[in-house]
Amino acid sequence: MAILITSSMAVQTVTYTSELPPETVGTWTKYHTLPYFDQNLGNLIAVDFTASLNATVDGAAENKAPSPVNGAYIAADADMYVDMINGDRLSLVVNLETAPTDLTAYDGSVDYQGTSAFSASDADDTQGAISYTDPITVADYIGIGTFDLEAVATAASYVVGGGNFASMITTYAWSNASITYTYDDLHCLSGYKIDNCTGQPLSGWTITVNNSTDTWSNDTDADGFWEICNLEDGTYTVCEVLKPGWTQIAPDSCHTATLDGANITDINFTNQALYCISGYKINSSSGAGLHGWNITLTNASGSVMKQTGPDGRYEFCNLLPGGYSVCEELKDGWKNITPTCISVPLGCNDSNDNNFTNVPGREKACNTFWANWNGEGTCLIPDCSSNWGWYLKPSIADLKAGISSDIWAGAADCSLKKGYNVGTVTVRLDSTGRIVILHLDITGVNDDCDMDGWHLWISDSSLCPHKGFSKWIKGTAEDIQIDLKKELKDQNGDGSVFLAVHGVACCDKCGTEECTFH
Repeated sequence: MAILITSSMAVQTVTYTSELPPETVGTWTKYHTLPYFDQNLGNLIAVDFTASLNATVDGAAENKAPSPVNGAYIAADADMYVDMINGDRLSLVVNLETAPTDLTAYDGSVDYQGTSAFSASDADDTQGAISYTDPITVADYIGIGTFDLEAVATAASYVVGGGNFASMITTYAWSNASITYTYDDLHCLSGYKIDNCTGQPLSGWTITVNNSTDTWSNDTDADGFWEICNLEDGTYTVCEVLKPGWTQIAPDSCHTATLDGANITDINFTNQALYCISGYKINSSSGAGLHGWNITLTNASGSVMKQTGPDGRYEFCNLLPGGYSVCEELKDGWKNITPTCISVPLGCNDSNDNNFTNVPGREKACNTFWANWNGEGTCLIPDCSSNWGWYLKPSIADLKAGISSDIWAGAADCSLKKGYNVGTVTVRLDSTGRIVILHLDITGVNDDCDMDGWHLWISDSSLCPHKGFSKWIKGTAEDIQIDLKKELKDQNGDGSVFLAVHGVACCDKCGTEECTFH
């Protein structure tokens, strides 16, 4: 049985009782079964346990002595102890004595009748209590369900008076117990703070609780847990204090919680860190950043634009994980080297180095180029050619092994100081002596040159005047196999042939070192 007593607006008590019915005793062991304190009722302040020991003695005695006995009585000593949860022991003792009776000498019959015998009884009780207010001890009594307190009772009975007695005596004992829990009728609101990306707890976040009159706050601990207690029944608003770089996922705003006689748990907040997408706008010719270029970030909800900074860097922040694209806006006079748009699947980390590379799109200057055979070539004889340029007299064996050379444009009179390098050429004669393999790489020192056309000039006797076999071939392909139609041989007997390569290269014009031609 439980009795609820309201003693003030906040402090209340609840009492539970237990009864152990009467039973004859020598010795018996029984249990007071009582409920734990339900913490949903509030904050437990004190525990008061009370138990009684009730005892009766009932009996008869016969004086068997040959002489009278004055003041004879029956006595019984009963004791009981109850062990508490923490091991404390409550001990109780009851001493019983019947009224004294004068008896005659033994009448010759043990029938508990007549003047040599008497019958009598007595009853009494006692009680004791143990109280706790220490929070550690009080906490032992908070829980779900019931607990048992062991009660052990013993009794001894006897007849007091001179003489020799025959007796029959019965002793009964029983016990009543109660436990009273004193608590404040205040409750708690609690919950957790959770990282949406990882599912892990978030510590150090402030949670606020307020009603129409007051405001409370608590920071989440290492487990992401927060709790605010000592709240009266009523309706409260529970909010989080949002940190920079985060957004709230659940709930949409604040919780509303109504306390009504019990704690409320699992008032949780889920938050998502916000991330950044960044990169650089780079001048391919110099490697420097490009300032003031428009970069646009787009996802399903819309677009936003920013300009690159002085170092060419751009950055979009406060972004939720998801699919995005970043695109550059091209400027006149520039061309892109990398794609103009980049797809960015943003996860639970920043996405960096989403870079755009551009090169100035300049006016082209076209000039004749010649292979200079890396300084081993001979400048053409003026009266044999109206143009400047170099030829080489390699051996057929060297030609079959392959010969490579830089190629120079604008180098009038074969002066490298007047010209500029626009690439390389490799010439090789195959093992049959009939096929020439030609490879041209016209890129310039900064990938800013294109080939307009080329000529291969090869002879087995001379270049000027033309004697013997010679071949003048024009093309634009950078890799080609040329069939000479006959085997190239040494007609002069000096172990060599004549070779020249030239053409036209068109390179970007500028006034700085960023390009080949300036």
